[in-house]
Amino acid sequence: MNTIFIRILIFYAGSVTIMGLVVPYGNVSVLSNGYAGLFGLAGIPGAAAIMNIVILTSLASAGNSIVYLLSRTLVALSKEGKAPRALGKINKRGIPMNAVLLTLFLGQVSLITNFVSPEKVFVWLISIAGFNTLLGWFASFLSHYKFRKWLVAHGGSVDKLKFKMGIYPVPTIICLLVLVAIAIYTAYSPGTRFSFYIGAPLLVLYFIIGTYLNKKGKLQEPNYRLFLESHINETEIK
Repeated sequence: MNTIFIRILIFYAGSVTIMGLVVPYGNVSVLSNGYAGLFGLAGIPGAAAIMNIVILTSLASAGNSIVYLLSRTLVALSKEGKAPRALGKINKRGIPMNAVLLTLFLGQVSLITNFVSPEKVFVWLISIAGFNTLLGWFASFLSHYKFRKWLVAHGGSVDKLKFKMGIYPVPTIICLLVLVAIAIYTAYSPGTRFSFYIGAPLLVLYFIIGTYLNKKGKLQEPNYRLFLESHINETEIK
């Protein structure tokens, strides 16, 4: 956990920075100027092939992780009464097969749309996923910002947390502002405007559903005392 920032800085931001310095800005293409394309520009075709293999194995690993995370999320939602009970059933091996099969089915449907209607339905799905990712990160940073204030207001001690963000709340506020700027850019840029047109109405829909569920008593506030007693020495989401 303590090295995540350094790893992201080196392997993600660092590698992308190197690609940006090497690849000519007038010859940028997602399909040809990735890591493999970078080795191609360097005249090392064998290295480009190896990099493609690495990327494919990484994609397989990412797909496996997504299936795991989404299926377990469906189980959690089922236990909270926010998803069908059938999705919360677990077999003798401890695997939520219903949730796994539903996740795989939806993944296959989204993949098929790339062949059936790549310029419409597939783009819609990608746009929805992209904007929801942006919204998810915004919610995470906002939750972190409010959590620290909530913790102190209810008698908790930040010093007892195992993981703490340094110079809080400056990094959190900066990230929130950057995400807002990205959302504004998606509405301004012709290449990403479609994502905004789909994501903004969804955001309004989420707000309406959340307000309705809250009025119906379906959303409950966390048990402050229980959290402070059982988790105060655990971790803070970073």
